[in-house]
Amino acid sequence: TGSDICGFFQDAQYEMCVRWMQLGAFYPFSRNHNTIGTRRQDPVSWDKNFEDISRSVLETRYTLLPYLYTLMYKAHKEGNTVVRPLLHEFLADRETWNIDKQFLLGPAFLVSPVLELNARNVNAYFPKGLWYDYYT
Repeated sequence: TGSDICGFFQDAQYEMCVRWMQLGAFYPFSRNHNTIGTRRQDPVSWDKNFEDISRSVLETRYTLLPYLYTLMYKAHKEGNTVVRPLLHEFLADRETWNIDKQFLLGPAFLVSPVLELNARNVNAYFPKGLWYDYYT
């Protein structure tokens, strides 16, 4: 699963595109792609800040590839899901039932993207369990 990061048919806006790059790096199928006649939207077509953000999140993606490939293999062999809503793993936690702005990659990797315009952080929900910051 995955969409054309930054959109396909119309010119992308800077902040929307950079956030989509940050989110899209965690899609099983991750690509920045658009149609002929629209503004370029690949990371090097913007500015150094955009390049640096994209490079950082894509490097994170590359470190996760063994995990993603394992999830894909299990999906193929056992019918498991790769991208999951939180309720898939935390069904007894009613708070997870309506969360649509976070998702899991497999049972263990929580993605909580910043989706609001001009926001710099997010109030993520962490179901009861042991959680680690991937970056530290």
